[in-house]
Amino acid sequence: DRPQAVDALEQTILQLAVRGLLVPQDPTGEPAAHLLQKIRQEKDCLIAEGKIKRDKPLLPIAEEEQPFALPLGWEWVRMGDVFDGGSGTTPLRARADYFAGGTEMWVKTTDLTNGLVTTCEELVTKAAVAENRLKHFPVGTVCVAMYGGAGTIGKSGVLGVSSTINQSVFALPPTDGIDVGFLHTYVITVRSQWMSFAAGLRKDPNINGQIIKKMVMPLPPLAEQSRIVTRVASLRRLCADLRQ
Repeated sequence: DRPQAVDALEQTILQLAVRGLLVPQDPTGEPAAHLLQKIRQEKDCLIAEGKIKRDKPLLPIAEEEQPFALPLGWEWVRMGDVFDGGSGTTPLRARADYFAGGTEMWVKTTDLTNGLVTTCEELVTKAAVAENRLKHFPVGTVCVAMYGGAGTIGKSGVLGVSSTINQSVFALPPTDGIDVGFLHTYVITVRSQWMSFAAGLRKDPNINGQIIKKMVMPLPPLAEQSRIVTRVASLRRLCADLRQ
């Protein structure tokens, strides 16, 4: 009879998950430091092959930026160091041929409801994609709303189909070694931080790609990421049952 208590329970579950307090650690597992090294090596290879661009180096993570103590075997990383993220583009609205009869997914902030994204309210044409160099992001990309005020900033979703995105959306494509489910869990838990960043920036609040790239996140060993995601899914189903 108190749905708001279930909401609080679900938020507690997510917070425990990203702190390593929801499932036990395996002291024999490969530590995240080794995983992080592999991720950086893979990113360097992609840069060398010209498949992605090298961003400006991000500052080392200071102790005061670490919101909680990590379990043994975990590491702090900045999102920009492990994801080749970016925002989208909005084709010129005056060009009716960019929108009329559209067939291509084009995700906007209003399509992000903190769940799986398989449809969007507006499609664009192949001409819009080609002439505006819209990039198709793959399945498993985590999208974050950068604009839209307090009710929208920081809302997120995981692409269930390949899609282009609006300029007000930032995409974090899949990275080998980081479970999409774990990343999205963490993105949901830090939404309030992004809203506070936005409130301090300007009269019309928003966040930008640099704020997202600088965001620190905990990186557990890969096997533990999988265990966390499985446990979170089970407990969120329980929350859904309680609401009903």
